[in-house]
Amino acid sequence: SGGQVHPGAVPCPIICFGHGFQMGIDRYYSYAQHLASWGYIVVLPNYSNPFPNPEHYTRARSMVDAARWTASRDTVASDIFYNKLARFKWGFAGHSMGGGVSLLAADTFRLTDTLKAVVSLASPQTTPATHSEHINVPKMIIAGSIDNIAPWNDVRSAFWANAPAPGTFAV
Repeated sequence: SGGQVHPGAVPCPIICFGHGFQMGIDRYYSYAQHLASWGYIVVLPNYSNPFPNPEHYTRARSMVDAARWTASRDTVASDIFYNKLARFKWGFAGHSMGGGVSLLAADTFRLTDTLKAVVSLASPQTTPATHSEHINVPKMIIAGSIDNIAPWNDVRSAFWANAPAPGTFAV
């Protein structure tokens, strides 16, 4: 942003974007920059990648905490985001493990007062399992037609089969 928040973008919704397993947040800067160009404040939480068993619940909690902390900046007079955030309009998004963590956060923490949408890109099921029937916000789930890590039919079964409207599932 160059240290600026464009006045025409205010109030800015908050998006937390979760990175994939064994991927750094630097791989997602272009996503963040694109979303920011549309007036979103984008947070890329950098959580650890313990191998071979990442802790999805901990990462989901980190995503929620990152959104809450960012939203709190709206009330700090010395902060760049003071009076510039839509504190109660969040979106969670992510790729691979980050997308699964986004859906798990939406399921587990039931953020009905703040979470407005979830986007998941090529995400395998989480541990603990995400229960899509609990995700009542708009959702977009995208799976690859040829994906050996998160095959589209597994993604559909895990995150879409019992999901209530509204939403979109695309392969």
